[in-house]
Amino acid sequence: MREHLDDFRRFLSARNHAPRTQSTYARILETFFAFCDLPAQTEPSLADVEAFLVRPKQTGAARAPRARNLDLAALRVFFRFAVEHGLLARDPTKGIRLLREPAHEPAVPTVGEIRAMFSAAAQEPDPVARSRSVALHAVLTQTALRVREV
Repeated sequence: MREHLDDFRRFLSARNHAPRTQSTYARILETFFAFCDLPAQTEPSLADVEAFLVRPKQTGAARAPRARNLDLAALRVFFRFAVEHGLLARDPTKGIRLLREPAHEPAVPTVGEIRAMFSAAAQEPDPVARSRSVALHAVLTQTALRVREV
């Protein structure tokens, strides 16, 4: 299967996948093939895929759900490509589910941090810049907008 990676990269490029996605998927697939070390013409099995997905980090720690899901996404796209192009009889990722990722609470500044931001804005010597800074801080803190959304 490793011999079809260049064809797969061309497939991704033709489908307008971002260059970073292409390189990430290729790196994941290289790691998968090295991990499995399957003889040529041997189709990867569900067990091969599951063993790859649960492998620990180099430190021995468990891998994050996000990392596992990214690996699974890359494998799914590659094996779907392989089945569509007659390189595999069946997709070994079929039926493997993505892991739920724990919800992340957004970072919210403390009351002290908000006071410090307003104090810093109020120290601006130029009255126009000071008014603008205080107004922007007020909008951001009262509407929960992110800086990039203003």
